[in-house]
Amino acid sequence: MMITAVAVVIGLIWGYRKPAGYCRMSTVEQQGLSNRIWSGLINGAVLGGIALVVATILLG
Repeated sequence: MMITAVAVVIGLIWGYRKPAGYCRMSTVEQQGLSNRIWSGLINGAVLGGIALVVATILLG
């Protein structure tokens, strides 16, 4: 569980610091707080899920 929690936190930080830039967003929209938060949540969920699967396989 700790591995998953760390992966989620890393994903949150990564998404906040480097928000997603979608093709129809202006630079200002890309750097907006809402986009940063959603990018962090998505990255955190993905990295946490990957870490959970890997930890489950490795630890049985």
